Amino acid sequence: MIMVTTKHLLPFLLLITLFVVSCQDDDDVQNYDVVYMNDGARLKVRNDTCVYVESLDSTSFVYEPYNKDAVGSLDGYVGVRRDELWMKAKFGKWCVEKGLSPDVVYFVRKEYYTQNVPDRDGYVAVPYTSDLTRMGFYDFEGGKSVIGYYLEGKITQDASVMNYKTMVYLVGYDSQGNAVDCYLPCSPEALRWDYSWVKQ
Repeated sequence: MIMVTTKHLLPFLLLITLFVVSCQDDDDVQNYDVVYMNDGARLKVRNDTCVYVESLDSTSFVYEPYNKDAVGSLDGYVGVRRDELWMKAKFGKWCVEKGLSPDVVYFVRKEYYTQNVPDRDGYVAVPYTSDLTRMGFYDFEGGKSVIGYYLEGKITQDASVMNYKTMVYLVGYDSQGNAVDCYLPCSPEALRWDYSWVKQ
């Protein structure tokens, strides 16, 4: 038989109280909810963010090449990094042409795609966008996005390859848990990276 006296019970109660408080503190800083989709997928969905894309008529970062006599382009991508957390999103009326509805909340994830442009001695590859339907978003600080891409860094020690990056939304599911699998503004396979060579 185990006997618990008041003297021994107090530290035990304090321990339980501290454990409960610390668990509550951890939950307070958690910025996502776990949501299950109809196909069994388990998503971590941010509970502090909702994206609204009113229009895809965003201005491109640069429409025209700086040097029309020295241009190039690459298709597709060589690398990808996907955000772990999903977000809720709504879209303007334009989304109907993509098979979506402006009245529905969707679960979306940001995916960052990269492409490598070989360097040319004494030149730098300057991005431009000839086709707004074949490029992702360039995220500026402050939450503004435009169609375009940017230099993320040089990936070789001798700077012989430049690494560029853009962001695409994967619209994975609707709020009812039904799979959608649509990319905005375009699919990663459709990406076209236009650039012109400019003398340094």
